[in-house]
Amino acid sequence: MKLLLRRASAGWSDLPQLVRFLGLNAGIGILAGWLLLALILATDVNGVGALIATSETPLLPIGMLMAGFAITFGGAAAGAAVMMMAHDRDDG
Repeated sequence: MKLLLRRASAGWSDLPQLVRFLGLNAGIGILAGWLLLALILATDVNGVGALIATSETPLLPIGMLMAGFAITFGGAAAGAAVMMMAHDRDDG
């Protein structure tokens, strides 16, 4: 197990800095999206939680919602992070 973790951390540190930056921000966005999805399902907004709970296969709609929220929030967080990056101005 330690060897696997050591290899994973070595692989992460070998990535270019921009890729690590995007991956970290996308991961934060994905977690935020999944947290919002969990709150939506827990509070049963517009009955969507009850509708999924009474479904024959509740894992399918939950998985589809998780994928949609991950793509949307992960992409938005990565895009926002790139747009807020500091850059040098070239006024010349």
